[in-house]
Amino acid sequence: MVAPQQFLAPGDGAPETTKGAKKTQRKTTPAPEDIAARVEYLCSLSKAKLRQALITFLMDSEKERDKRPADYDLQALALRTPEVIRDARGLLAEIAREPGKYLSQSQDDEPKRYRNRLTALRSRAETEGRLMYRVLAGDAARRGFFLPEFNARGRARRRLADEHPVRFLELVREEEQAQKAKNDAERKRRAEERKMQKPAD
Repeated sequence: MVAPQQFLAPGDGAPETTKGAKKTQRKTTPAPEDIAARVEYLCSLSKAKLRQALITFLMDSEKERDKRPADYDLQALALRTPEVIRDARGLLAEIAREPGKYLSQSQDDEPKRYRNRLTALRSRAETEGRLMYRVLAGDAARRGFFLPEFNARGRARRRLADEHPVRFLELVREEEQAQKAKNDAERKRRAEERKMQKPAD
């Protein structure tokens, strides 16, 4: 199996994608066969190499779109498949907990800049973890069941609803009524604005 370009050692080559896209042209959607090949490659990586691939991807996510690698979209789609997510989510949690353990400070890195890089890495790891959870939740829903809530706070809300269903429904109705009142007030305000802007006959 040939590794994708961004994971190759200097001097190695990489195959063209099925679409034959050049590095400077990344507007087209990656072909399904290219995504499948990348998924297979990512699933074959060791834990350490997959973690490094994730870190590279997360750091690339912070860049402007025209400064990202040519295969960024392909990498994003492959990483967010259920096959890869099952291994990647735990690694993302490790990166989010201890970003400094996996992102070393270079000699020319000023302390403030390095702290900013760590903060960005942690933030991106947390965001990507939530995205991956949604992918798994959608995959589970298609097979007819629900995943538990993503975090402890969400699970606690679910337990409260299960243990106190009457009060939970009361709160739901209160929120629905409050939202309806807010929407009605907004509609009334817009109607009055339109009436005031209407030219006189």
